[in-house]
Amino acid sequence: MAICEIDPDDLEELGVKDNQTVKIVSDQGAVVVKAKQSKRGSHRKIVYMPYGLWANMVVGGDTQGTGMPSFKGIAAKIQPAPSEDVLTIPQLLKRVFRRE
Repeated sequence: MAICEIDPDDLEELGVKDNQTVKIVSDQGAVVVKAKQSKRGSHRKIVYMPYGLWANMVVGGDTQGTGMPSFKGIAAKIQPAPSEDVLTIPQLLKRVFRRE
């Protein structure tokens, strides 16, 4: 799913409402997803993204010998992206493999 769950106070600080687009940028890449207000306990400055292609866009490839990269503790910046669309799986794959 192309979403991320964000603490309500963080959404307010970002000036983003539930279901608006945000851009997540890490040292490994960037992706635009829909922001969802988290219904879990307070967790300021921690964002949850479901495992999948959109999360893969901001995760590095280093597996540290395990065969799978870590999806936790990734430093990233989040910014409102009202004029950007969430890419579909085929669009993301074209971007990753640079095929237009």
